[in-house]
Amino acid sequence: FLLVQLSQATSTAALDASTSHLHPGLHPVLMLLSRLRPSVQCSNLEDPLTPRAFIPFVITAAATSPHHAIRALAARALAPLVALEDLLSTCLTLLTPLSSPQPYNTMHAALLQIHSLLREHAPSLPSGSPELASLLLSFPPALMGVQAHALRGPQPVRAEFLTVCDALLTLEGKEDDCRVGPMEELKLQLMLHCKGLLQAPVSQTCAGDASCRKMAARIACQLALRGCAGE
Repeated sequence: FLLVQLSQATSTAALDASTSHLHPGLHPVLMLLSRLRPSVQCSNLEDPLTPRAFIPFVITAAATSPHHAIRALAARALAPLVALEDLLSTCLTLLTPLSSPQPYNTMHAALLQIHSLLREHAPSLPSGSPELASLLLSFPPALMGVQAHALRGPQPVRAEFLTVCDALLTLEGKEDDCRVGPMEELKLQLMLHCKGLLQAPVSQTCAGDASCRKMAARIACQLALRGCAGE
């Protein structure tokens, strides 16, 4: 029943951006899914009761909704549906399309979902785990591939991109040897961007400017403590 409701709610007609009306089943189903906890193991996709069956519809709800609240709720709903072993592949699936220009709402939705996934699964990624090692090796290059588009976007998109980077830095801090090649290059680029952002004039009217600067300051402090000074 829930899957049918979500399927109908994320149909093309239901998510028509030209209307402000939402399908009545969208918010309740997303809210219910957001209250679940992540699975400790991957379920069989052919199982009609698998939580994985909801994933494509939740991603669609986030990517196509013009409503910030729905994008944020869909991001929270996605995390419990993704098993730990699918974390990297799901993050890359969300991130890869952003390497080419996308609507800002789509970019914002994908970054919100990635942040939610990293935050929710962080406790299940202990130091030395193969999942954490794979994430730190494979995810930074993909993140750098979308950096140019994300950082040219509006402040909310830039802030969410920096939030994803901050979550990745927090995960990297679990490792005894933090000097992983792809992460080192990402950290250098981040330090340069954060320095430039913090030195730029403060905008009093641009939405998201305060949160963007706050995240940039947090990242700059983390990187400085780890010996990354930039140029």
